[in-house]
Amino acid sequence: MELIKQRNRQGFDLLYRQYGHIVFGMSMKMVKDRIVAEDLLQETIIKAWRNIHQFSPQKASFSTWLLNIARYTIIDYLRSKQYKQRQKNQSLDNSEYQEGAAVSHPNADIVGLKNNIARMEPKYREVLDLIYFKGYTQDETAQLLGIPLGTVKTRTRFALDQLRKVLSK
Repeated sequence: MELIKQRNRQGFDLLYRQYGHIVFGMSMKMVKDRIVAEDLLQETIIKAWRNIHQFSPQKASFSTWLLNIARYTIIDYLRSKQYKQRQKNQSLDNSEYQEGAAVSHPNADIVGLKNNIARMEPKYREVLDLIYFKGYTQDETAQLLGIPLGTVKTRTRFALDQLRKVLSK
C-alpha cells in the first residue's frame, strides 16, 4: 500500500498485478466485450492511481474502494454507450414497425405482433421496443427516455394490456 501511496512505478505495477484480474472480471461481466473491459480496467487503475490520496482505510478496505471506482467507471461507460445508441435509434426503425410493411420473418405471430405494436402510440411503442426487443431493463429504459420509472411501468403495463386484448380476439 505504501508503494501505491508514494505513486512510484512499482506501486502502479503492484496495483495492476494484484487487482487487475478482479476489475477486468467485473468489467467483462457487465460489458461482455473484452476490448472494452480492458479499456475500463486501465481507466479504473489510472483513476485509482490519481486519486489514491482520497482512499481512507477507516471508511473501506482498499479492494472495496477500488471496486467502487471500477463500478462507477463501468456505469459511466454504459450510460454513454446507451446514450449514443439512443441517439442513433432515436426514432424506431419505422420500416420495421410500419403498418402494412413487408416483413420477411417466417413467424406469422411475430409479424402480427409487430403490426399491432406499430398501431400503438409512439410513447407505448418505444417502451415496448426498448424493453422487449432491445433488452433494456425498466430502469435503463427510464434513464434512456428521461422519464420516471413509474411512467415506464405504467406505459409497459398499458401497452401489454392493449396487446393482450388485440391478440385474444
